[in-house]
Amino acid sequence: MKKILALIAAVMMCGAVLSGCGGNDDESSAEEASEISESAVEDAEETTESADSASTADANIEVSDEYQEFIEILKENVPIYGAYIEESTKFPVYNSFFYTDEDDEGTYSVEMEVIIAAINRIAVNTVMDEGAVNIIVDGNMYYLVSPDSNAALYMELDDETAAELTESLKSSMNPSFDASAAEYESGKTDYNGTEYLYETINVNDEESEINSITVYADTETEEIKYIDVDGSVMEMKGFGHDIDESVFVIPDDYELINMEDMD
Repeated sequence: MKKILALIAAVMMCGAVLSGCGGNDDESSAEEASEISESAVEDAEETTESADSASTADANIEVSDEYQEFIEILKENVPIYGAYIEESTKFPVYNSFFYTDEDDEGTYSVEMEVIIAAINRIAVNTVMDEGAVNIIVDGNMYYLVSPDSNAALYMELDDETAAELTESLKSSMNPSFDASAAEYESGKTDYNGTEYLYETINVNDEESEINSITVYADTETEEIKYIDVDGSVMEMKGFGHDIDESVFVIPDDYELINMEDMD
């Protein structure tokens, strides 16, 4: 889960930077940006077509020998989780999950879908209690789209920023802990009133930010239902390789707003 969230953080950070690029002189533009950043996402057909050739070239990222060794250790000790990690490196791929968290105002829920069509073609669709927040990166084009407002902010990223996002995804294909030093457990257990297969990794790696990972899987299908990382539980809602290309298309009736014009 930390790998996925690291990618999301990179994409969202880019969104925060870009949404703040407009000046404060135009009050209505600032309000528009605020509305859109509190909702957001779907992509543009024209840009999708122009970016297709570049995206396709990077579609199947080559996994490093180090990461492949990491995967093989996981598959040997925690085969369900290991297979999930291995499949996550094969594009296109999507993860859909749900979790609850809390802040100073109380508990809130988040439903998120991460779609990686290629190394430089990503959609992060998020629904929170207060509305939708969705982001698309398609080649050098970046979109922050609001389904609630029928509008989309967009910007063409410079090559350096686009490359940084690409490198963020590539870097997620590196081990996050020493799998050979970890301790592994597996079996069956009751979780939330249902019996699941479980696999636990106790990391035992002082350099890792992760202490433990536990997955709960269906006893018959071995499909992962929950992933618990250090007590933060993510409910898996979907995982696979058949992606919906419509997430990369902005509806014709949406208003497109160039971020560079928001001075």
